[in-house]
Amino acid sequence: MQNIFFYFLMTCGCLAIPSISHADVNENRFVEAIVENIKANRMAVEKLESEIKAMTAGRINRTIKKPFEQLETRNTKRYVWRSTEDKSKAIDNAKQQLAMLGSRDNLIPRLPVGPQMKVGMIGKLPQNQSEKSVVIRNENVFEGTKTTAYRYTAFQVIDETNVLIKVEVKTLFFADSASPEPSYFFWLKGSTSGMADGSPIELAGVHKVTGTTQYSTATGASKTAFVLEKIEAGELLKRAFGD
Repeated sequence: MQNIFFYFLMTCGCLAIPSISHADVNENRFVEAIVENIKANRMAVEKLESEIKAMTAGRINRTIKKPFEQLETRNTKRYVWRSTEDKSKAIDNAKQQLAMLGSRDNLIPRLPVGPQMKVGMIGKLPQNQSEKSVVIRNENVFEGTKTTAYRYTAFQVIDETNVLIKVEVKTLFFADSASPEPSYFFWLKGSTSGMADGSPIELAGVHKVTGTTQYSTATGASKTAFVLEKIEAGELLKRAFGD
């Protein structure tokens, strides 16, 4: 099984929250992925708490040009800040990330919605994600939000238990233009009550990729799509979290 890691990154003044691992195949690996994420998350929390402590202890030096400088010795890291405002922005951002690390939901593997999907994978489908970030550009500190938007649409309702889903992904960083990614399709088995062709839908819970199927496009071409089914994952989550 591929290694699954969370990471904490601080580069050019930008704090990044841990990434979410992709789902791996079968029930045992789903549990193992969460357990590994819990361990790595614990390490990330300790590192971020230490980072916040060092940031808080940092002094102000209005003569420096950059928002902050790091002074490192063998065992300690010290911060020097250009202003109280620069210091407060960075610390507030780090504390928000620390709060996000405490969410159980962030430890559950996410299914990739594109070609990385594989039969047997188990996980949650990614939803809209927004995170506040502090970024340095031209020696100035900017606060903003990075948003990754996932839009799920009932592209074609086949019958009472089958629907072809279209997934559109867009990423927006600060006030920059949205960066669209290719659209993807997958086949969803389950009740289609209340769905209509072209209507947006919400897909909560844990799903499993159970196979593939063929479908025809409007032009008559044949396409292959992965088949997803929602599963009851209560027992798996209990095993993973030790409940």
